[in-house]
Amino acid sequence: MFEASVNFWAVLAATVVSMVLGFAWYSQSLFGKAWLRAQGKSTEQLEAEKKGKSMGKIFFLNFLAALLTAYVLGVFLGLLDARSVSGGVQVGFWIWLGFVGTVQFVNKLYSGESKEKFMIDTGYQLVSLLLMGGILAGWR
Repeated sequence: MFEASVNFWAVLAATVVSMVLGFAWYSQSLFGKAWLRAQGKSTEQLEAEKKGKSMGKIFFLNFLAALLTAYVLGVFLGLLDARSVSGGVQVGFWIWLGFVGTVQFVNKLYSGESKEKFMIDTGYQLVSLLLMGGILAGWR
């Protein structure tokens, strides 16, 4: 069986960084306007869709998903004995390329989502995994 030790504090830090990145990435000052436009929605439509939804629950579930991603990435980094920021960034890139980017690309092919939305969403995932990988491997 595989054994890899994972630093819980590094996992927590990587999770928080990923969440902060997401808030910034999809903010109106970065890619939020373009992301809405790529979906054919206005800010008003998005706000109307949020009504009745528990944003606290959504953010909590998002946090849990990011926490799981950070933990699993930490396991991979441990198994690969990546102990530097650059090593962690490289593993984050390969994980993104082989798993996240490809899955999102196939989803784009079948869902018909716009190229712009695909680039924004997949770009966020790439940067998030690069940062997570750097934090997790650098903190080992």
